[in-house]
Amino acid sequence: MSCYPSAPLALAAIRSAVVLVALGACGGEPRWVLLARNVEDPSALEHFTNLPGLDQGRTVDGRSRVVLDHWAGDGWLIRSGLERTVSCDVPPRSSLDFFAAVSIPGGDDTGAELVLRVRAGDELLIDAPLGVEESEPRLRRYSLVLPAHVSGRSRLRFSLEGPPAVTAILAPVLRPAVVGDYASRPWGRDRPDLVLFLADTFRADNMSVYGGKENLTPNLDALASQSLVFTRAWSPAPWTAPAQAAMLTGRIPPHIDVDGSGKTLAPSVVTLAEHLGAAGYRTAAVTDSVYVSRSLGFDQGFELFDERYRRLEETQAAVDAFLDADDGRPVFLFVQTYRVHAPYRVSEETLERHGERLGIRLDWDAALAYRRTALLESGADRHRTTEERTRLLRSLYRGAVIDFDIWFDEFSGSLADRALLSGGYLVFTSDHGEAFGEHGKLWHKGCLWEEVVRIPLFIHGGALESRVVHHASSLTDLARTISHLCGVLPREEWDGTSLLGIDHERTLLVFERFLAYQGNIAAVRGPHKLLAIADADVLDSGEVVAAYDLGEDPGETLNLAGGEAWPAELACEIASETRLLLETQAAIVARVKGGAGSIQAVPRDIEQIEALGYAEGQ
Repeated sequence: MSCYPSAPLALAAIRSAVVLVALGACGGEPRWVLLARNVEDPSALEHFTNLPGLDQGRTVDGRSRVVLDHWAGDGWLIRSGLERTVSCDVPPRSSLDFFAAVSIPGGDDTGAELVLRVRAGDELLIDAPLGVEESEPRLRRYSLVLPAHVSGRSRLRFSLEGPPAVTAILAPVLRPAVVGDYASRPWGRDRPDLVLFLADTFRADNMSVYGGKENLTPNLDALASQSLVFTRAWSPAPWTAPAQAAMLTGRIPPHIDVDGSGKTLAPSVVTLAEHLGAAGYRTAAVTDSVYVSRSLGFDQGFELFDERYRRLEETQAAVDAFLDADDGRPVFLFVQTYRVHAPYRVSEETLERHGERLGIRLDWDAALAYRRTALLESGADRHRTTEERTRLLRSLYRGAVIDFDIWFDEFSGSLADRALLSGGYLVFTSDHGEAFGEHGKLWHKGCLWEEVVRIPLFIHGGALESRVVHHASSLTDLARTISHLCGVLPREEWDGTSLLGIDHERTLLVFERFLAYQGNIAAVRGPHKLLAIADADVLDSGEVVAAYDLGEDPGETLNLAGGEAWPAELACEIASETRLLLETQAAIVARVKGGAGSIQAVPRDIEQIEALGYAEGQ
């Protein structure tokens, strides 16, 4: 049963920017009310400042925002023995929905029980034991159809009783008691559901449509054959933080200056999630944390931001929990995984079926130890050992890709089972690839070769025609493209273009910047690509480091710099834009140093960074 109003009324309500207002259906006036805008007394929790994952609350655009352990989002914190009150208008026939996470200072206390209680005035609505038996915090979902007499101006009271603890109430909303399902959205293609999936470190040539010949990804290949595929897609940066920041903000890296070395996304930058949330979307992110985290500001605009370095099964569970909590609004969900990033882990099933074909002889730990021995050798022995260990690492990477492809078939199938893809969309991409000695480089740090900066990009679902687009595209284009798909006007300051109507070639820039490594730039126009120093005067002189014709030489083996006229012409063409970008970046840095920005020291989980291999030089 669907309790949606007529489509025009519903669409008008979903387009409301602040509080999703009356829809008028099923004999009453149900509406969505975002409770994080109505919380009273967002005071600090002085007694719990020792919790490492605690942010005591702040207000963003009128909404209360909090952090607890692995979760951030709209909501508030409650400590044991205290109460938090929300004053709001409760529409008739409403349901109260929210997530709750609990954290206990100093570990668990199995001898006592925490109880979460929610009251409307003095009437008890929810009396739920949270349990403290788990050493790891867990997110729980609550959904309650409110009694008919609980309506009009009300005070909802949230309290936590039991041993010393803190709970976060996240993504709290009052919604119509009956909202139908994903298949019955009355606004249809005007406000489609959208899932943006990013497989970190996924080389484009893993897939057959991008030239892969090893049949690593039969499931992704099959899905891409029924999708809008962009065969010439590049990342704007060769590593995670600036590339994904550009994707989620629609701004090229110099315009936002996020590099993971202490520079975070400024609150003044309007993200895609903020923009869609203002248009009525329910927004959430499920990430593997580390460099895709709140510490870099990536949680901006997400009602629920769930970050944890995890297995794919845990990613699926987190996604399912969010999608099962459907409150009737269209969904924007961002999912990111490091599953094919180092350390490359291969399942026993894949080892048994594909290990010999791929040449897998060692696991990750043994392969890495073998790599270290190569560094102690010299001459021909070192060269031979280096080539061998690179092949070993590449074989492990390919095994991880096979495992990911098997899981992704289940993931996309779960979206289809919910009818999310009949009227909605799935965008699949990556932030960069991985080098395995093609140009004497390993991993992806400080590298602008095609094996690192070329990425997969396709859109599946809705009414999109299955076809292949050969015009150049970038992650920076996705903010405008997704806004286009969602029927929302893009932000004026966003860079890039909507890929849905692209019909011409243009020049794309890729920026290298990784901690101590900085100062190089790549430019792609048509089949031509050049590598150069990011110095406007140098570019203006026509000087480049290397130039390649990707149409004739996709592996970048023949350097045309100095032998043809076009490299100098392309360098001169991008010189003025590069000068402006560098001036913009310098202005951002100066403004921050003067106290007007948000660049700050970023705490890092050293174990997670080492687990991803960055301590090994990635």
